[in-house]
Amino acid sequence: MAPYKKNSPTKALIFTPESFPRESGKGEGAASAAALAAMQGLSKLESEGVVELFLVAGQKEEQAMAKIGELGISGFFRGENTIFLTPEYINSKLEFDRNRLLESMKSPGFVDEYYKQEAIKGLIASGRVSAESCILLGRDLMFDAFYTSRFSKIDFALVSEILSEKGSPTELRLRGLKYISFTEEELKKLVSGKLPETDTSALQGHISSSIARVLLKDVDFSGIVKKAAEKAREIRSS
Repeated sequence: MAPYKKNSPTKALIFTPESFPRESGKGEGAASAAALAAMQGLSKLESEGVVELFLVAGQKEEQAMAKIGELGISGFFRGENTIFLTPEYINSKLEFDRNRLLESMKSPGFVDEYYKQEAIKGLIASGRVSAESCILLGRDLMFDAFYTSRFSKIDFALVSEILSEKGSPTELRLRGLKYISFTEEELKKLVSGKLPETDTSALQGHISSSIARVLLKDVDFSGIVKKAAEKAREIRSS
């Protein structure tokens, strides 16, 4: 399979609140000192017109701002570059899906991972960024890597310190993906296009296998095996 996209300098770097390693090493508290220092360096690049920083949250503004404040990252993103889950998105859903989403949103920790992709597509449609010049910095093989390759179709990189799959920590590193540490040096490489091109072949295979395992988990194959054995005996005796 050909690389996902041609590597080139990044003009728009898109973060999510979940992109940031925490100083505590857990899912709470301020962003790590290394991450905050890296953001200082990126802010300087933004002031020089090298890159533009965006933050996309899969929560409504009130919940997302609480998380952003806890992380200590609000000063790195302009108001117009910070995107929250909107009533328009909620109301666009069919009644069953809308009610299910509203019920899920009652949980303070709920994040609508798919909304992030809709927000990115909206940015591209508005003309503020082009798909070829922006990149998402995420952490999750399903929600950030697979969803991005499937829906918004921009490039992406994963933060190696906090890798996850469907929200659970993982140490799995798939061939062809970009993995970086959340440091100023690594992020500057990402912005300059000096990292290897992204190839999603292994990702697509891994996710397909994972979905198949879930779908087939409760299937009873004993009848199929029995019929196959009977057929084999018939063939041998004929």
